[in-house]
Amino acid sequence: MIGYVFGPGSELIEFGVVLPEISIEKVEFVDSEIIATVRNTGPIAVDIVMADINDRIYPAAIEPDKHLERFESAVVRIPFEWNEGEPYAVGLT
Repeated sequence: MIGYVFGPGSELIEFGVVLPEISIEKVEFVDSEIIATVRNTGPIAVDIVMADINDRIYPAAIEPDKHLERFESAVVRIPFEWNEGEPYAVGLT
């Protein structure tokens, strides 16, 4: 039985749904804008649809494209009037 589970029957123990995963590699605060460099670190392609700062959705420009293949990176530009010294939580979905 153990030989079957680790041999030809190994497909039976692989279950679940593969989820997309992106990593925010760098965040820059420039004049009236937050710039985030992101990379798709998951096993499947992903589309970046929204950007949020402190749990509020903001419009964002994604360069070169919102569709990221595996290990592809993009720059997300979020127009935002930020204040120096205040903490901000940046999220992407």
